[in-house]
Amino acid sequence: MAKRPEVLHDNREVSYDEPHWNTLHRLRKRALEVMHQIETIGAKPLVHGSVARGDVSDSSDIDIIIPQIISSYRLELVLGTPLHRELVQATPSMVLKGHIHLEGDVVVSFPMFKLMSREEEFYKWGGSLDFVALESEIRVPGVDKRLILIEPTTNGHIESGVIDQEYIVAKKLDVSIDIARERVRVLTRREQVGRTGVYQTYELKDSEMPINEHFQYIIPLLHLISIVYGGSEYNYKNISLYRNIVEASNGEFNIWENNTDIYPIPYELHEAINKIKLGNYWFIPGFDGVYGKLQLGQSINQI
Repeated sequence: MAKRPEVLHDNREVSYDEPHWNTLHRLRKRALEVMHQIETIGAKPLVHGSVARGDVSDSSDIDIIIPQIISSYRLELVLGTPLHRELVQATPSMVLKGHIHLEGDVVVSFPMFKLMSREEEFYKWGGSLDFVALESEIRVPGVDKRLILIEPTTNGHIESGVIDQEYIVAKKLDVSIDIARERVRVLTRREQVGRTGVYQTYELKDSEMPINEHFQYIIPLLHLISIVYGGSEYNYKNISLYRNIVEASNGEFNIWENNTDIYPIPYELHEAINKIKLGNYWFIPGFDGVYGKLQLGQSINQI
């Protein structure tokens, strides 16, 4: 069951018992193992959420984010056989991410293109640690899904409310007031309407499937827009067009799954999308954080 936002007027002190410390140690040990594997390919992963803060439970996942663009092929190679893999877009304004699920309730996430600054702050808001800090047994403050600020103490943590205290909490966590207001708005909206906006998930088939089911062959819509109209993915016009299309289509995956005629897509982009759907493209996957070059027209099998 999802945790509900809570209005907390007075601070609350929580002490950890021995089973809690044992659970935290077990989860952090597993996180270190996975993060070490990831660092062997030059990436800088962060563990975020309850494992970074310390307020874990028996049902806690180990959430690891790689904030940089990396070679998904090398990442999958070093992590070994996953339980499953998926593409996730939490909201229309958030970057498309790959999720690799591993044994031990581990989820490794990585962006398909550069994270926006607001998303980078999201991980700091919830609390995050790099490998060195985690190995040093540091715990950091952060906000949980109840909108409660968790501040570690020697014996456990202190809880304090975030709602109506956004400015103070943002200052404590060294994040912008914008991310604080956004998280309060999103999570209280979930409580009111049962969801936080568009949430799209597409599960990739296993590694024995055709080549285009690998992460490195996924073409994010924003990347395609930048190719069709020029400029970077974060050109203002490209971002605006991307957001308008994704909001109108109720998620990026619907663009690829459905008839694009029903969405307000400009002609040039409509044609590019249809070429990709028909397999009339050649996409060489990127490596070491560099995108490959997408060629629209003949497919690689026709060359």
